[in-house]
Amino acid sequence: MTVARRELYGGAMLMELPERMLDASAIRQVPDHQMVYVDPQGDASVIVELLELEAQVEQTRDAALFHARVYVRDCGGELVDANNELLSAQIEVSPELHASCWMVEATMNAAKFNEDPSLHAQRVRVMLAVLRITRVDTDLLLIVNDPIGSQSDNLPFLTMRQFQDMVKSITIADWGLFGGDS
Repeated sequence: MTVARRELYGGAMLMELPERMLDASAIRQVPDHQMVYVDPQGDASVIVELLELEAQVEQTRDAALFHARVYVRDCGGELVDANNELLSAQIEVSPELHASCWMVEATMNAAKFNEDPSLHAQRVRVMLAVLRITRVDTDLLLIVNDPIGSQSDNLPFLTMRQFQDMVKSITIADWGLFGGDS
């Protein structure tokens, strides 16, 4: 898959994304703390979200699990396998980020948009990375939603390796993005 370096948040952040991804803000409202990209060839999406550091969760691995559970709940979804619900792994990121990073992979059943989940649930592979940037009290989330079976060739939208490369490509060009004198 061909990737392109994209400017996010007005150029304050840079990241490599699949070249074919379209900025969803061109077609719908997107909150200021999010950047959302959609795949015109399927139902996959990429979300970058800046959240206040979740102080009640001390370790980055726990923050990744916490945010994944919150994300699934906020999507109106449910984890598919409650016994083996989340797989997590640490990712090394650029030292310039001053961040620790954990990634979580899960599968959820969720309905698209405002559809009734009992009638229109779709199985979705979710890959979520949390970059815990303590110097600016921020949890940076990178989320990939990949509906299973939505690609014509039935292959995943991104491999785990491609997702990790996307996470590793994140750089901050303007720390003012986080407010204050960072």
